Amino acid sequence: MSKRKGFTLIELLVVIAIIGILSAVVIASMSGARSKGRDAKRIADTKQLQLALQLFYDAKSTYPTLGGNIDVSAATNLFPDYITVRPTEPTQGRHYWYVPLPSGCDNATNGACTDYVIAAQLENVLSGLGNYTGPLPTFSFNTLSNTDCSKTASPNYVYCVKP
Repeated sequence: MSKRKGFTLIELLVVIAIIGILSAVVIASMSGARSKGRDAKRIADTKQLQLALQLFYDAKSTYPTLGGNIDVSAATNLFPDYITVRPTEPTQGRHYWYVPLPSGCDNATNGACTDYVIAAQLENVLSGLGNYTGPLPTFSFNTLSNTDCSKTASPNYVYCVKP
């Protein structure tokens, strides 16, 4: 009697199928981890911007007047003196927003900017802020115009900070 060494075709197909199923499960779980990682970067960047704004306020007794998308407008007053590296949003189409308050302040004729809101749109709902499961609505500069960053004023998918 001769003994054959090796695997049958059925055994190989079963092993390949099991490896395929396991890799699909791992890839599916990694996509959630990636979005949570991007959200963690957004929150950390927002905190860095908050610190830079506080340093600006300590030096000038007012906050910068130019609001909007931090990537292209408000950041010009903060770099490089108050924050050395400009935070960049990890995905296309999302931005960090800065709104000087009270609305319309210009540190001159319309009064000093004594308050602000910084926000970042997240991919995942912040824990403890409800059970939002719908699609993300359009987020814009105007969404923040007089918000107080409370649970009711700030949507669950927006990380919002004030001084």
